Amino acid sequence: MLLLRAFLSDDGFTLDALLRGNQKHKQSARAANSLLLAFMVGVAGRWSDLPSRSAMERANLGPRMARVIDSLDVSPVDLAPFTTSIAFVFSFGPRGLITYDLLGMKNAQMYGLTSTFAAET
Repeated sequence: MLLLRAFLSDDGFTLDALLRGNQKHKQSARAANSLLLAFMVGVAGRWSDLPSRSAMERANLGPRMARVIDSLDVSPVDLAPFTTSIAFVFSFGPRGLITYDLLGMKNAQMYGLTSTFAAET
């Protein structure tokens, strides 16, 4: 229903709501930041997969073992994203196990581009 109301008016299909929302500076900045984050995570994901792909090719593994490694490479995608988010908050948040307890950092923040990039990558 939300999508229907966003793109349909009495006159039919329209993009007015989308265009009005993007005229505000904050909305444009948020969209640009989201695209930047998506690009960064995509590039990092591709580069982090390169060593395992190279090792599989050099080792000349059979198709059965290649399927096992492929399934392990894709397994983080199947994990619930909120599980990773909670783990990052509990580990690196203002009172996180790593930042506060182990490193003694007070007022550590993990809600910026760098920490979101790390969590998504």
